[in-house]
Formats: sequence, C-alpha cells, structure tokens
Amino acid sequence: MCFRKLFKKKEVKVEIPSNEWILAFGDVSNIESVFSHGKSRLSIKLKDETKLDKQKIEELGVSSIIKMSDKFTLVIENKAEEICEQINKTLSK
Repeated sequence: MCFRKLFKKKEVKVEIPSNEWILAFGDVSNIESVFSHGKSRLSIKLKDETKLDKQKIEELGVSSIIKMSDKFTLVIENKAEEICEQINKTLSK
C-alpha cells in the first residue's frame, strides 16, 4: 500500500531541536530507524505508525509524506541529511 499526502510548501525548520522531530514520530521508543536519501528525502521506520503526528510534521516543514510498505518517506527541501544527523545523534545518547 502506498499513499502520498501533500502539504503547502513551507520552509523546513532545521534549527528546531531534534526532540521536536522525535516527538512528531511518536517518541524515541517508537523509532526503529531513520536515514536520509540525499538532501530532500528522510525515511523513517516506526514501530507504531499511528503515533506519527502528521500535523506536527507539516508544521516542521515537510512538503509531503509517502507511505510505502513498512516505512514513511518525508520530502524535505534540502535539509534531510542535517535533520537525520540530528535525530540519530539524539537516538544514540
């Protein structure tokens, strides 16, 4: 199953602490993996997909969410690598 939700184009807020992104994903315990595909795609695998806060994701500047099989891909304008690095640093603590 694949779906795509598009949002109005907004500036991505990289300066927001990684914990804001983590909370939008349902907290640390809900995240299985996070990785980036270049500068504009952030893929995330969650334990419980219902905990993904799509409204918060939109507020953080994601332009679309693509759901494919067991992961979400977030389209983020040129900031995915930076955001992924911040989140992974927080998760490794």
